[in-house]
Amino acid sequence: MTGITFFNMWQADSHEKQEKLIEEMRAEAPTFAAKDGFVSLTAWKGEGTDYRVLAEGRWASQAHFDAAVAGNAATLAARARLETFAKPAPGLFVECFRFTGESEPARPLESLLRDAANRWKKVGLETKRIRAGQISIHVASAGKGRPVILFHGYPQSGEIWRRVAPELARERQVIIPDLPGMGLSDIKQRGYDLLAIAEDIHAVVTALGLREVDLVGHDWGGAVAAVYALHYRQEVQRLTFIESALGGAGFENVWVFNAPNPAMTFIPFLLAGDLSEELVAGREEIWLRHLWQTFTHNKTRVPFTEWRPYLEAMRPPGLFRSSGEYYRSVYGAAESVRKLIAAGKLTIPVLSVSGEASLGAAQLTFVQAFVGNIARHVVIPGSGHFVPEEQPQALLSALNSFLGV
Repeated sequence: MTGITFFNMWQADSHEKQEKLIEEMRAEAPTFAAKDGFVSLTAWKGEGTDYRVLAEGRWASQAHFDAAVAGNAATLAARARLETFAKPAPGLFVECFRFTGESEPARPLESLLRDAANRWKKVGLETKRIRAGQISIHVASAGKGRPVILFHGYPQSGEIWRRVAPELARERQVIIPDLPGMGLSDIKQRGYDLLAIAEDIHAVVTALGLREVDLVGHDWGGAVAAVYALHYRQEVQRLTFIESALGGAGFENVWVFNAPNPAMTFIPFLLAGDLSEELVAGREEIWLRHLWQTFTHNKTRVPFTEWRPYLEAMRPPGLFRSSGEYYRSVYGAAESVRKLIAAGKLTIPVLSVSGEASLGAAQLTFVQAFVGNIARHVVIPGSGHFVPEEQPQALLSALNSFLGV
C-alpha cells in the first residue's frame, strides 16, 4: 500500500491542556519529519469548549509508518508525553476520502463579518462598518468616557487588541478600526500613503461625532496615528506609539540591505507588487506563519492558531496586495511627512513602547524625530514585536498610567 494517511482523535479537558497538546505535537513534528517516508503532520483543534484535537499523519506507505512508530522507544515516549495532556480515542482511523482544490477558497465577507462580530461580542465589544468616502471601515467599539482609538498594524487587524480593549473600555470609549485595505475594511484602489489613511480614519471619527481623541497605534497603526496627530493637531490629546517608526522620519533608513538582514527580507518581497501577490495566493498561511515565527518572542502566549482571523481576512482577492501597499507607499509619501514635521514636532504627551526582543531602546530615536514631548519610553520585557498580544497586561499597565484610565 502506498500513500497512507492516519487520523487520531485526542480529548483534552481544558483549553490550556489542548494548547499544550498542540505545542507538544508541534515540538515533536521535526523528529517525525526526519524519518524515512514521512509526508506531513497536521492537527486541528475544536473551537470554544470543544477541547478535542484531530491529528492527521501522512506517510509514503504502511511499511514506512510501521518502521517509524512500532517499537520505537522515542516515539513511545513522545506519545506518553501527549497523554499527560489528553486522552487518545482508541484505534487509528484511515483516510477514505479527500478532495483537494488548488487552494483554500476565501470565505464571503458576510461570513467573516459575522464571525468577527461573535468574537468581539464575547469580550464585550460590538462591531459595525462606517462609511469613509468611497470605502467602508470595519470598527469594533465599547465603553463610555474620553475616546481612545486603537490602531493595528501589518499583517493583522483590530483583533490584535482583543486582550487590551475590554479592560480599557471599563473607563473609556474604545474605538478599533481595521485600517483600509487590511482586516475586514474595504480595499482602496489607491491612496495608501499615511496622510491619505489618516484622512480616511478622520472621516470615521467625524461620523462618530468625536472631537478630541487619544490615539494608540502599533506597527503601521503607530505610523498612522502619528501622522493623524501631526495633521489634526487640535484634535489629539495623547499618543501612544508602539513598535513602530515613521516613514519620512527615519523608517525608510532601516530598509538597508547591503548586509544580510533575515528578519527584514519580507519588505523587499512585498515591494515586488504583483509578483509577491501571485506567489502568496493560496499560501497565505505560510506567509503569516513566517512573520509570526520571525517577530513573535513569546510563542507560548500567542500560538499561531490565534492568528486564524488574520489568515482568513488576508485570503480575499486583492487583500494581500492592498495591505502591502503600506510598504510600497513609504518612499513616495516621505516628503509629505517631512513637511508635517517641519511645521513643528508634536507637543502633546507621547508614550513610546517597544518590545525587549524587538526594537527595544532603538525605537526612542525614531520617536524623537517627530516628537518634542516624550512622556516616557517603556521597553516591555519578554515581548517581541507584537506587544498587545504577547504582553497585554504589561502594556495595559503602561497605558493606564499614561492615559489616566
